[in-house]
Amino acid sequence: MIELINGKGQLGEQLSKIINSKSMFTVIIHHTWNFIDKSEETQKKCFNDFQEFINKNSTKRVAFISTYTTNWTPYLKYKLKAELYLLKNVMFSKVYRLPNLIGKGVCEGFKNKELNPDFNGEIEIMSPYQAAIEIIKDLGKLDWSKKIIRIRGTVTTPQTVYDLIRFGND
Repeated sequence: MIELINGKGQLGEQLSKIINSKSMFTVIIHHTWNFIDKSEETQKKCFNDFQEFINKNSTKRVAFISTYTTNWTPYLKYKLKAELYLLKNVMFSKVYRLPNLIGKGVCEGFKNKELNPDFNGEIEIMSPYQAAIEIIKDLGKLDWSKKIIRIRGTVTTPQTVYDLIRFGND
């Protein structure tokens, strides 16, 4: 059996669809985190909630959905702290580091013209469905020896993502 913590949001919805049809093993997937408000206060609260969750579930198998980003913000700081806390306190644990997911966050910012693309940078994106499939596929291997799994998306320019999202809207 796979249990989702919270189970809401774009990734949670996709994981729920897959889990309902392929529950073969027992693991808790923690994917709840505020990625919109990256303030120190909000991120510290997410981390404290995560610590409490881990303290209550330290004897279970736990998978944590994290991020792959190079932007140093309180969001990244507390995600890394959470990864370390999990790996130190739960024997059967895994961390899944994901790129930007299509949907809320950067993509929504492009859609609403709240964010402008960086013309010189790169962005790595992935659909929530793809991410869910990769996570469940890895968990299905029942191999807990590799602790941090980097799930790769598609690398492109922010301008390309912006143009795709804004296509037909300008």
